[in-house]
Amino acid sequence: MTRLSCPMRMLTVALTVCVLCGISGCIYSRVRGDAERPVNVDMEVMAQSAIEQHTMNSAGLFPAEAPVEAAAISEKFTSVLHAQLLRARPFREIRMIPRQAKSDAEALWYARNEGCDLIILPSILYLADGSGAMPTRLVARIRILDARTGMVFWDVKQIARSVPGPDLDFTWTTISGEPAKRFPELAEKLARDFTLYLVQPVRR
Repeated sequence: MTRLSCPMRMLTVALTVCVLCGISGCIYSRVRGDAERPVNVDMEVMAQSAIEQHTMNSAGLFPAEAPVEAAAISEKFTSVLHAQLLRARPFREIRMIPRQAKSDAEALWYARNEGCDLIILPSILYLADGSGAMPTRLVARIRILDARTGMVFWDVKQIARSVPGPDLDFTWTTISGEPAKRFPELAEKLARDFTLYLVQPVRR
């Protein structure tokens, strides 16, 4: 039986390591490609109107209210909600009202001065951003009111979640799971889902 010389043994070990690293890299790429973390959304409808009765209305969108710890998401959520509403056009006109109303009464006053029929009042209730390594959670609420009477036409609460993927343990290495989606992506998902919910009845 022929014994391998020291250089040959070293070469064999090096080739084996390269092959294992290559396999690990392929698995790593496939896992990260196939396991992109989803965003799951629950929706609670507390008030709902018939969208068909409001498609010719002009709506004023106010900046999203948010607690201090979630202030960073307020502008992002308002922006993506405005963009989604403009794309879907559930109402004849979607107008931004760049004023932070301190109460419904103040929002109604601003909306009437702008000639709006409806006011859209989004708010961020809760944000937990685990930087991708921990679960991300975003809770939002959107109300749509009659600008003349203050009557609530829609009142919807949404909860978005994303969790990181599990780590994969191999003999020679550990592959970290795909990170949870961050709050900008959760905000986009909430805005998209809310807009689809609004326009769905008129698109059937």
